[in-house]
Amino acid sequence: MGILKMFVNDKKKTEEIVSSEVEKYATASVKELDEDLIPIKNKLNTYRGIVVFPQALDFYPIDRPQNILRTFAKNGFLCFFCTDNTKIKLKEIEPNLFLISNQERLLPLLRGQKVLFLITYFLQYAFAQMIENRVIWFDIMGKLDKYQHYNNYSIGIYKQIMNEALIATYRKEQYKIYYEGVREKILLLKDGVMQQDFINNNNIIGDDVKKYLFMNKKVIGYYGNIDQNIDFDLIKKIDSLNTYVIILMGYLDNPLVIKEYSLRNTYIIPSKDYSELKNYITYFDLVFFPLKADIDEDLYEKTLQCSAMKTKVITYEYKELSDITLPNVMFVKNKDELVNNLDKFIEDKDYDLPKEIEEALQKYSWESVINKVLVL
Repeated sequence: MGILKMFVNDKKKTEEIVSSEVEKYATASVKELDEDLIPIKNKLNTYRGIVVFPQALDFYPIDRPQNILRTFAKNGFLCFFCTDNTKIKLKEIEPNLFLISNQERLLPLLRGQKVLFLITYFLQYAFAQMIENRVIWFDIMGKLDKYQHYNNYSIGIYKQIMNEALIATYRKEQYKIYYEGVREKILLLKDGVMQQDFINNNNIIGDDVKKYLFMNKKVIGYYGNIDQNIDFDLIKKIDSLNTYVIILMGYLDNPLVIKEYSLRNTYIIPSKDYSELKNYITYFDLVFFPLKADIDEDLYEKTLQCSAMKTKVITYEYKELSDITLPNVMFVKNKDELVNNLDKFIEDKDYDLPKEIEEALQKYSWESVINKVLVL
């Protein structure tokens, strides 16, 4: 049975939630189509297909499901990202990609249609089951046992989804364990990158980073959690050279740590939204990941994002990054090798590098990622 062990916590409550959802959907499915969806119905035959992500996440910040739907939309599919944000009744945020609240309103539109449902959370399945001609893509993008309402009832639904799914994928190697004893035909599907999201066409510089860019020192940056997994001994070593500015961008778990290590060239700025990253990372001479371990740090995704911003990355040979081959990424074995290569890697001028990165990133694009599942 793998990691899908039996639990008993709030089983009855979860059953009641699912039952209530099913009843709501059954009622909505026989209603007339809402007026704002009629124009979409009138052009259904112009789309290559329909893809729906039932309600589970906000659209912003943009993450894996959002980018999957954005990619399908770019390729001519009608896509719906369902949200609980009632301020957004129906909004086309990109060509062919709609945000919609009160997702049950979609059921009259989807009735009789073949629909691909992207599922990451068990409660989404209750909605997908209302459509007879459905195709399920189950994608494990996080720790299922950390999700809300994980108990013996929801585990049964997860197993049902896994067995029905035509496409069964998982984001990282450690999530494969959820499929053990339930499903054999599965695919490790790592994240892709949307290069266009990271082009700083207007040369905007984030206000809270400007002053650090003009200190006559090279800028080394990191973005992510600033917690007990950060190797402050490494940061101290670089900081003491007095030739670099180190910018750590993210939530600082312990504000006292800067004083404890007597860091004089290291600065903390708040974490930034996906859409703002290009206003910061673009101006770093180098990005590094000063981590003790790479567990759940999304280094793969961050490395692709830095590459899309044409920024060099120096990093340890983390397992998560083992299949990345990009011209702007240097792998080192230890702290000394990292520190000793900072100057050389930064100063190494390759005027064709931006073009080389752009070409190399094609195989890591979300479109290339989606093509791997379309053949299944």
